[in-house]
Amino acid sequence: MAKVEKQVLWREFKILPEREKERLWFKNDRLDLVVWLESKLHITRFQITYYEWTELEKYQRRLQQHVLTYDRNTGLKAAYVPDESSAFPTPKVLVPEDCRECCKRLALEIANDSSGIPDYVAQFIVKTLETDEMPCP
Repeated sequence: MAKVEKQVLWREFKILPEREKERLWFKNDRLDLVVWLESKLHITRFQITYYEWTELEKYQRRLQQHVLTYDRNTGLKAAYVPDESSAFPTPKVLVPEDCRECCKRLALEIANDSSGIPDYVAQFIVKTLETDEMPCP
């Protein structure tokens, strides 16, 4: 039986305000990627947002939002949005997390499918995710 390849295409959004012309935004069916540029080819920051299933209790799971941010001055940082099941809406607070394994997984995912992302952007992100040290929270 032939293996069916799932093709995940990245789409670039161009609805950013004029003052944000040095920012690129890409999205596929699982990840959002925003890239900040200092000049045409010089990346200063990127952020990847994604959701993963998190175990709550036995047989209970929920989708949890995760954010991985790289800044050339501070390096890689990972965080998640805690459970918002309270009756009163609260602002989103990011809780730091150790995400070394997710860096490897995201690097592999982007390396395997970067169609729609400029090559220099995909290469920079993959290299950064594979080589940058992430401090433990």
